[in-house]
Amino acid sequence: MQNNHRHFKTQAVKVRRGEAFQKVDYGTMGARGSQYGGPSPIGRFKGEMSLDKKTVDGYVGNWFKMAVDNALVLQPVRQASKRVGQKIMSAATEAGTLPLGKYGLNQYYCYDYIAPLHYDSDRTFTMSTTTARGGNLDHYNFCYAKWGVIVYTQENCQWWFDGNEIHGTASPSRSALARVKTDGPFSDGFVIVLREKDAKAAEEMHEAVKRIPYLCQYWS
Repeated sequence: MQNNHRHFKTQAVKVRRGEAFQKVDYGTMGARGSQYGGPSPIGRFKGEMSLDKKTVDGYVGNWFKMAVDNALVLQPVRQASKRVGQKIMSAATEAGTLPLGKYGLNQYYCYDYIAPLHYDSDRTFTMSTTTARGGNLDHYNFCYAKWGVIVYTQENCQWWFDGNEIHGTASPSRSALARVKTDGPFSDGFVIVLREKDAKAAEEMHEAVKRIPYLCQYWS
């Protein structure tokens, strides 16, 4: 997973989020998922465009890397909490987001990313994994404000939570961030989740696909 995380750092498409996030604007959260196999989302390619073998191989290789991360993160969650694991798998299956591994979810590879306190609109629990950690370990921890809990993270740490409840990053101080290139704190990792809007988009797509035979029969 660390190798995959380093690999995607060169291709991370920074997610642009709300006003509160714009004020902080530190670190990078790069979206990856079933539409993000290559350097650009597939949706950016026009129908008349063609892809060469090298580009296609890049897409396929990235999909396999994401699928491996997806499966490795989900496995301990299923072992630790059957209820949480089952809810995640059921939601992904019902929405039809299956192109990415056995249970396709969106993945966000993060590099020193700071998220202010917020809540999301998600269909599943959010699974987080820390792949690299350094500097003052009092910084870059996870704040679960809904329950008044701070999760002190370390390398190879994994936790999951309900993103619909208020959460965020225990942000480093300004002085610590000023020293980030020398002895300042750093934290890399990734998040796996099925957002509500992605689940709805997948459901709409599957409904459209199911109607294709009827349309063909009508117009034939």
